[in-house]
Amino acid sequence: MGFIAVQWAVPSTLLNGTAAAAGIALINSCGNLGGFISPTVIGWVTTRTGGNAAGQYVTGGFLFLAAVLILLLRLRPTVSRKG
Repeated sequence: MGFIAVQWAVPSTLLNGTAAAAGIALINSCGNLGGFISPTVIGWVTTRTGGNAAGQYVTGGFLFLAAVLILLLRLRPTVSRKG
């Protein structure tokens, strides 16, 4: 659960004004979509494999992918705007 604070800080750190609000709305929408897709995928994987472990591995893999994407986002060069 420690990633939640970072998740909500990213849009306001990288974006300004209405773009930050849109970023927060995008995170909220992704969360709602994940609330539907995650149980569906875990149920499907559990049915296909006959055990709960594979579904947890899939969930862990997606969390790892999200962490890598956040790290790549932080490593991108920033462009300073003058004027």
